[in-house]
Amino acid sequence: MESIIGLFVFFFIILPCIGIIALVVYLVRRRRAGLRKDQILERWDVLIENGRGAAESIYNSIVAALTSAEPPGVSWQRQEIRAGGVLTGKVYDGLVVTNPRLEGCKIYIFAYDYGADLHTAWFLTMQLGWMKSVLAMSFLKLTDPRAVIFYLDIPQELELSAYVSTVHDATKKAVGALMGKLEQDFSRVNTKSKGFLEVW
Repeated sequence: MESIIGLFVFFFIILPCIGIIALVVYLVRRRRAGLRKDQILERWDVLIENGRGAAESIYNSIVAALTSAEPPGVSWQRQEIRAGGVLTGKVYDGLVVTNPRLEGCKIYIFAYDYGADLHTAWFLTMQLGWMKSVLAMSFLKLTDPRAVIFYLDIPQELELSAYVSTVHDATKKAVGALMGKLEQDFSRVNTKSKGFLEVW
């Protein structure tokens, strides 16, 4: 009788609990970053002719440039990124750059084949939680919560400028190095970003 109860407990209580824990751990590790259009503050992209297959080279060069620059507190991680909505979105392998001094600001970098070419892009995002979005719209009367960027104090403004410029420079160096290998003229590339900041 005790052995039957023991088997019952094992198969119907312990084993399902182990399965649930394993599933939770898997889902946490598999968690993807998310990029939506309404989060984007700034962006820059370039299509590199005949760059197919060089995505890893771009990522490695960006990481090397960031490591060399030693931006204080800034960290980066390769991650799967879902870009777009639930139904229309697409998952990319990318690089996520974060700065703990700028809560909610993340930079997403993509490098992926587009036919024979390589498309490389970065996006600066402002990701406010729902509570902060509500507060921004209520107290600051903002129709677009991303506009809180204009309410940063001067040290945060300087930090944001340095942070974005560092990542932009790292991406430009990576693109320039690859274009140099492909004997293409990087000086003809428009390096100005589009958005709130217009980084060069």
